[in-house]
Amino acid sequence: MDEEELEACRKSDKEWNCPVPNCGRSLSRKQTLQKHLWSCHEIKAGNPSKRYKMYEVSEDVPLPKSTFYHQKSQEERELPETPAAAEPQRAMPVQYTMESIGDNDDNSSNIILDTQADMDIEDEEELVENFVESFGPPLYVLPPSQQVYNAPIPQYHHYMTMCAFATYHSLSDRGFRHLIQLMGLHIPKENLMETNIDTLKQVCGFDTDCLLHHLYCPACKKLFTGDVENCKTPGCLGKKEKKTANYFVTGSMQAQLKEILERDGIWTAVQDYVSNRSSDHTTISDILDGEEYRKLKEPGGFLADKNNITFSLFTDGIPLFQSSKVSLWPVYMILNELPPKQRFTRKNMVLWGIWQGCGKPQMNMFLRPLVEDLSQLFQRGIEVNIQQTEIRTRAMMIVATMDLQARAYVLQMTQHNGEHGCLYCLEPGKVVKSGKGNCRSYPYRDVNPEPRTKENIRADAQEAIASGKRIRGINSESVLSCLPYFDVTTNVVIDYMHGILLGILKKLMSLWFDSKNSKEPYYIGKKVDEVDTIIKTIQPPYFLRRLPRKIAGNYNHWKASEFRSWLLVENTVVRAELLQEPVVVVKTESKICCGVIPNNVG
Repeated sequence: MDEEELEACRKSDKEWNCPVPNCGRSLSRKQTLQKHLWSCHEIKAGNPSKRYKMYEVSEDVPLPKSTFYHQKSQEERELPETPAAAEPQRAMPVQYTMESIGDNDDNSSNIILDTQADMDIEDEEELVENFVESFGPPLYVLPPSQQVYNAPIPQYHHYMTMCAFATYHSLSDRGFRHLIQLMGLHIPKENLMETNIDTLKQVCGFDTDCLLHHLYCPACKKLFTGDVENCKTPGCLGKKEKKTANYFVTGSMQAQLKEILERDGIWTAVQDYVSNRSSDHTTISDILDGEEYRKLKEPGGFLADKNNITFSLFTDGIPLFQSSKVSLWPVYMILNELPPKQRFTRKNMVLWGIWQGCGKPQMNMFLRPLVEDLSQLFQRGIEVNIQQTEIRTRAMMIVATMDLQARAYVLQMTQHNGEHGCLYCLEPGKVVKSGKGNCRSYPYRDVNPEPRTKENIRADAQEAIASGKRIRGINSESVLSCLPYFDVTTNVVIDYMHGILLGILKKLMSLWFDSKNSKEPYYIGKKVDEVDTIIKTIQPPYFLRRLPRKIAGNYNHWKASEFRSWLLVENTVVRAELLQEPVVVVKTESKICCGVIPNNVG
C-alpha cells in the first residue's frame, strides 16, 4: 500500500480507519494504523522510514557540518603531544596531589622529589637549578639557624583565626585539615603551627565538653538515662538507635556565663547599670524598674547580694523548610543586669539549647536539663575571675518570654483560642461568629473572673494527670514549676506583640476604618484620606525605624512595629489635628512621651 492509499484512510484529525474488509478498526494516529496493518494483516503501508545516519551507508548523502566538526575536534584530542624541538625536555621535580595533601597525617609539606639515591652532587645541583628555572626561587630564603621562625602573629591568635575561619565558612573536618596543610607549605619547617584539628579545637574551647547530646526515646519522648539501650518507661518498647538517634543539643550554661562575665568591662557595666538606676517607683523604662524585681532587691531577697544576677528566657519555633514540617527550637538566655545596648548583642547571649525535628518537641522532656542547670546556678552559682579576684555569683530566671503558641506548649495548657486559654484568669470565654466561621472571644463581665495562682494551677495539673482529661485549660504540670522561685502567672509575661498590637489594636483599626461598619457610630472611615494626609506630615522620632504608611488599603498588612507607632505616637497627633487640640511632649531620661491636652482643660 503506497502513501496515497494510506492517506485515503484518514477520516479526521484523530481518526484513521483500517481499509481491510471485515476489519474497519478506528485508530487515532497514522503510525498506529501502519503498525496495525503490519502486525494484524501483514501489509506494509506508506513510505518506508529513512535509515538513521544515511551518510554511513551511502556516499551520495553529505556529512552534516556538526558531525564533521565534532569528529575533527575528537581526532585532535587523540593526537599525542609532541614536545617542541627547540626546548629540551625536563623532568618535573615536584608533584602536588590533593590525595597527598589530604590523607597524610605527618607534619611534612607533602612535596615528592623525583631524585635518584645514587645521584652525584653535580647532578643534584643541576636538578635544583632546573627546579628554580622552572618554578622560580623558593618562597623563603633564610640563613641556616636553629631558632624557631618568628612570625608577627602570636600562637594563640593563630589558633583563634584558624577556628574562626573554619566556623565562618562552615568547613568540614577534611576541608579544615586541607587548609592547615596548605598553610604548612607556605611557612618554614621550624614553626609552632598546630597541625592536629582535635588539639586546635580543644585549645579554642570547641571540644566536646561544651556540648551535650541528650538522647531520647522516639516512641514515648522520654530521655535515656545512662548507657541503657532500651527505654525504661513502663510499657514502652522504644530502643536507642545508633545510626538514626533522636537527640537535642545543649551547651554549658556555666561555661558561657563565665566567659561573658570575665570579658573586659562586662562586670563593671553590670555593677554600674544596677547602681545608677533611679529610685523613682513611678517611671518604668526597663525590667529593673518593675515591682517584682524591686522585691528581689529588698533585704533578704535574692538580689540583696550585688554579685547575684538574673536571666530572661526566649524560645520559639522556626520552620526550616516550606515543604516539610521540620522546625528548629532554640532557647536563649539574656542577662537582665547588662545595659540594653549590650544586653541583646549576640556575643552577650547564652544559647542554652537547640532542638530540631518534625513537629514540635515534648517541652517537659526538652526543658528538663534547663531546669537542672538553673537549679545549680541558683543554689551553688559559679566562680568568676574579675581583675584577679574570685567572685561567686548566683543566677536565677525571673522572666520567660514566648508567643501565645509556644507558651501553650511550654506550660502544658490549651491554646489561646481554646476554652480557659487565658494564663492569668479562669475566664472560659465565649464562642461567637466571625466571618464565615466561629472564634472564641472574652467578653466584658461585671464580675471579675477568678485569677489563676500557682496553687490552683498545680492542683488542676495533678487532677488532669490523674484523670487524663484537660482541667480548666491545664493538660499537665510544666517542668518550669519545679523551680522553687518560679510562678508562671508572675514570671511568664504577656505576648504584647500578638495579643495587643496584632490582636486588640488591629481589631480596633478594623472597627474604625472598615467599610463593613459604615453604619456603626464609631465608624470614621470617611475621614481616612484626611488621616493619611496628617500621617504623611508626621516626622517620627529617631527610635521609630519604620516610616508610617497610609491606612487606606494597608492597615491589614501593617507590621507589629507599625501598629506600635500608631498606638504610641501617630494616633495622638491625628487626634490633635482633627480636634484642634494641643499636643504636649514630655522627654524623660530614656524615652519621649506625647499626649493630648483636651480643650476643656485650662
